[in-house]
Amino acid sequence: MDNEESRNDEIAALSAIYPDEWKCEDSKTNSYSIEIVSELDQNKCFTLKIDFKIPMGYPLHELPIYTISAPWMTREDKQKLLEQMNTICNDSSNQSILYCLVEEARQFIDKMAENYAKSNETETKQLEVESIQSIVQCDIPIYHGEPLVDRKSTFQAHLAPIRSVEDVELVLCKLKENRKISAATHNMWAYRLLSNDTNIVNQNCDDDGEQHAGSRLLHLLQIVDAKNVFVVVSRWYGGIQLGPDRFKHINNVARDLLQQYNYINK
Repeated sequence: MDNEESRNDEIAALSAIYPDEWKCEDSKTNSYSIEIVSELDQNKCFTLKIDFKIPMGYPLHELPIYTISAPWMTREDKQKLLEQMNTICNDSSNQSILYCLVEEARQFIDKMAENYAKSNETETKQLEVESIQSIVQCDIPIYHGEPLVDRKSTFQAHLAPIRSVEDVELVLCKLKENRKISAATHNMWAYRLLSNDTNIVNQNCDDDGEQHAGSRLLHLLQIVDAKNVFVVVSRWYGGIQLGPDRFKHINNVARDLLQQYNYINK
């Protein structure tokens, strides 16, 4: 079989194996691409694109030229994958190797998706074990909501009854003793405190770098007329921007916890 026939047969085979993923970008320059999604990732966060340029001398005399695109992947992981793909090329010269390169990339992101799932499950369980109910000084209980995960970002609410502004600092310090909470990308918070003497509500909030998140939490407390309560929402950023959905998740996990502990005025 000559060079051109081998090349055309392999491209036809890839089109049959990956009918939706394999695309011809430019037939004149022999440019093709394939988008790979890990089968272990229900949210389709672990997605990788390979762009191929197939020289006229492939496969008998030249190797394919390829680049990978995966904005979520670290530079180190991307380099590791490229090295593994380059090894296939070096060990399989004069052979049809496009399928092998695609499957190497698929196995790589499958492994990353599997490791992420295991790590996330372990961290969540550890947080639940360590923080089911912490007790700070002055016997202030802290309650923790169920984590919400969306596109690799995790949101979790924490709640404490308070009697003074000083309690807010105590609770916040106690929460940050937990290494996972302390390492969160943002710990936005809000509180409302009703003075027994003057019947005036003292309130405050903090965005912790997530603009408007704290004020939205405070607005939630005002709407539901929650009093004498401090709410914190931790967010661990997963590398994918969520847009306005992040504010929806922040308010939802906070509202659920307020509802659970009867702080929402019915």
